[in-house]
Amino acid sequence: MSKAPALQVVRSLRTSSPAALSRPVVVVTTEPVLFEPALAPYLGREVFLFDQGEPALDQLAKLAYGAGLFLADFRALPDRWTGQKFLKYIRDRREFDAVEVWLMADQWQQPQEQWIVKCGGQGFVKRQADAVQARVLGESHQRTADERDRAGPDSIVTAAGDPWMEAVNQVFKRFAGALGARLLTMQSLEAMESRGQGDRHFYVSDLSSRLMNPGRQSEFLLALKQAGLIE
Repeated sequence: MSKAPALQVVRSLRTSSPAALSRPVVVVTTEPVLFEPALAPYLGREVFLFDQGEPALDQLAKLAYGAGLFLADFRALPDRWTGQKFLKYIRDRREFDAVEVWLMADQWQQPQEQWIVKCGGQGFVKRQADAVQARVLGESHQRTADERDRAGPDSIVTAAGDPWMEAVNQVFKRFAGALGARLLTMQSLEAMESRGQGDRHFYVSDLSSRLMNPGRQSEFLLALKQAGLIE
């Protein structure tokens, strides 16, 4: 099956044009239709909406002096680009120093957001049209008490930056190697987000499955038990 073409939604404006945004915005998401109505007045002018990575980065490179706002789904896009991959790509390039990067997710934990900030991002934005619209317009989106209860910080029990997870990752590094462990642990985090999973059992099982050798999988699980990290 051939890949779907990159999506750039541009809607013709029949009403009077709103005031221009103070900075251009690139939004990358698996569901452009979720955000199109909220961003419609600016699409094709200051806001550019994509569902694949390469065209989104091409558009970012065209923006004046690389300045602007970049919002990306934490989950994987159809072409395998993820929020963390975007963040690393942008922060590794001096021409994008002025770009603010926000990741969009349905739920997250505070240590996970702290990890994203440590990597050079601004943090997380609720993956909802009104929250993204508020961020694009430069407004602070105040969540209701119900939204806070649903969104965190306890929605995901295990997250990057959590001491337990860091200990598990250190054990995993012995079996996957430093470079391999970095890639595979990132993939496991993305799997947690995309599947709505947040418990420790899921993380360990997913991480173990990425060691292709069954013998190494057993050794990894045994090492975790001996370290007191799993029962």
